[in-house]
Amino acid sequence: MKLIAFVGMPASGKSEASAVAHSLKIPVVSMGDEVREEAARRGLPPTDENIGGTGTALRRDEGMDAIAKRCVPKIRTHRGAVVVVDGTRNIEEVNYFKKQFGDDFKLIAINAPFDLRFERVKKRARSDDMTGIEELKRRDEREKGWGLDRAMGLADITLKNTRSIEEFQEEIKKLLLFLRDKQNNIYIQIHNESSMDTIMEFGTKRVKPNVRMLFDMKDVIYDRKWLSSADNFELYYMYRDLSLSKNDARVVMEHGLRYDITVIPPRMLGCEFVKTAGHYHPCVPGTDVTFPEVYEVISGEAHYVMQKPDNDSIKDVIMVKAKQGDKVIIPPGCGHLTINASNKVLKMANWVARDFESIYSPIKEKGGGAYFILEDRIVRNTGYDNVPELRVAAPTNIKETGFVKNKEMYGLVRDIEILKFLTEPHEYGWLFEGLYR
Repeated sequence: MKLIAFVGMPASGKSEASAVAHSLKIPVVSMGDEVREEAARRGLPPTDENIGGTGTALRRDEGMDAIAKRCVPKIRTHRGAVVVVDGTRNIEEVNYFKKQFGDDFKLIAINAPFDLRFERVKKRARSDDMTGIEELKRRDEREKGWGLDRAMGLADITLKNTRSIEEFQEEIKKLLLFLRDKQNNIYIQIHNESSMDTIMEFGTKRVKPNVRMLFDMKDVIYDRKWLSSADNFELYYMYRDLSLSKNDARVVMEHGLRYDITVIPPRMLGCEFVKTAGHYHPCVPGTDVTFPEVYEVISGEAHYVMQKPDNDSIKDVIMVKAKQGDKVIIPPGCGHLTINASNKVLKMANWVARDFESIYSPIKEKGGGAYFILEDRIVRNTGYDNVPELRVAAPTNIKETGFVKNKEMYGLVRDIEILKFLTEPHEYGWLFEGLYR
């Protein structure tokens, strides 16, 4: 079971989000209702003062996570794939839900400016609602006193509720359907894959790509005859420095990392399968060890070709065939490129150190990688003095590194020390030594 908690200031849109969940037949457990029921048991009229006072008393007498603890048995009575809990107020409640549901707990913060929230309060008709602007200010302060603003800072996803109610409802619906129906926690949808304006929906953000055009890669294409008469067109799309929340973005940046997604539609470049340009990485400053990288196939299939140079020759070439859910580590010292040799759109993610520029010129100057993957055969690139036999290896789904097949690796942002080998590879020789032997 997945548990989704909405958190936000009064009248930010939590109840509306819960109403959308109801419309989708997703069970909703209201923490506010738990407090109202307790106030009723105590014989108190359902005013804002009484409801707030009851919530404060419960947290004082039973602990700051008291209402979360009362709600969990109700949550577990539901048999659906996902349940929504409305009304989280503090860090202790967030931590209790995390303890109970682990990675299946997702916290969604809803933000709205004060003036807009007050306009909404005046339009709704709840018995515990405020009637004046000073009352809303007092309620804000009371809930901040419980730790609401700090809890919002822990959100996995943050939404802004400043547009029309219909637009907000649609955004919530889209997010809930994704979290209900998908096995991983990254929402990725590509629109207009043949258009320069291709947009990715990542979580709830809409991201424009950098686009690699055919003529950007004219020096590394095998089929020169086809290229001579080809028009320039889009080959693949690169979405850089992605995160699902401001907190994730901060953590990733503090650790010197970057999370990207690349999308490669299926197509032929004459007789050659579509591919990336190919590049090497520079050395970590103060060492002779180059930066590594790690890839994950989100959907489709990929052939990752890695080559280890030796002056003008290549001393080792490895090809890893990866399918959905597979992870592939690019070790230090290797140039690499990716080929989509399938009839499916390839969507792949990567973690990499953020503070370096990839080096494209060595592969460009040789007219491509050590091998060309063609429709009917694999061909050595004669631009190199010597190229050894191509070795085929298995993906690096290594449990000790956190890379487990079908467990999406964006989630490592919650255990980001595992990715330290990307920024300090000279300390992790043991990891790379036996990868592809």
